[in-house]
Amino acid sequence: MSSATRNRCSGPAYHEAGHAVVAMLKGRRFRHATIVPDDGDGSLGHVYFRVLRAFDPEIWSAGDWVLDDGRKAKRLDDEVCILVAGMAAEAIYTGRRNWRGAHSDYRAAVNLASYRFRGWNDAITAYLRWQAAEAERLMTQNPLNWKWVQAVAKRLIREKTLTEANVRQTLRSLSQCTFPETVAKSVAKQPTKHPPAT
Repeated sequence: MSSATRNRCSGPAYHEAGHAVVAMLKGRRFRHATIVPDDGDGSLGHVYFRVLRAFDPEIWSAGDWVLDDGRKAKRLDDEVCILVAGMAAEAIYTGRRNWRGAHSDYRAAVNLASYRFRGWNDAITAYLRWQAAEAERLMTQNPLNWKWVQAVAKRLIREKTLTEANVRQTLRSLSQCTFPETVAKSVAKQPTKHPPAT
């Protein structure tokens, strides 16, 4: 692969790696991450998520302005964080936000946020900024997490498409320490020849 092609693939690779790594940190399952462009929707890549069972983003109970016990709200928060994580990872890597490249992620995040803040546009904007900051924090606060993003992005550039198992294998190969609890649960489900040292 030429250096020009590699550079063209880098932004989308970091974008999709951000989605994949934050999804793993949040315990969210996915089928694959790819940087193969989709002519149908014009995207330069995507992470194909497994359908959430019994997920109704309607978090208001019986039309009242009262949140449920918090589980649906947390699930919604996790989904929004994962949606904005691609743009956040690409911004960390390139030093700028790619709003155009993340338009479908941003639109989906706004749609989910609107369930939480019905018509409160200022609250939606602040909430999305907070979730983007949370995604950046997740990827950079622990240096290992950013190494995971880098490793997944590099592997995406080489292989174009990675399954969840491939991503898990990449994380495992870099982890000579204990996984965060949510990652530990999803990684522990898969057998390994050499378990990570504790």
